Amino acid sequence: MGSFGFAEETASRRDSIEIQGIRVRYPSSLRIDTLVLLRAQCIAPIHARITWVSYQYISSWVGNT
Repeated sequence: MGSFGFAEETASRRDSIEIQGIRVRYPSSLRIDTLVLLRAQCIAPIHARITWVSYQYISSWVGNT
């Protein structure tokens, strides 16, 4: 039950529901993997946002010259 609280605190509801679904289906074999998945889901949007901002910056810089 502690892992469910951890997932809810560090991820959005959509992610935590997804993780809980995996935990329910594979309660023991993927316990560590779900934490890795949670971390990946937290990092992926940040990486995507940085990529998007970089693209916008480069586009505006090229457009101004």
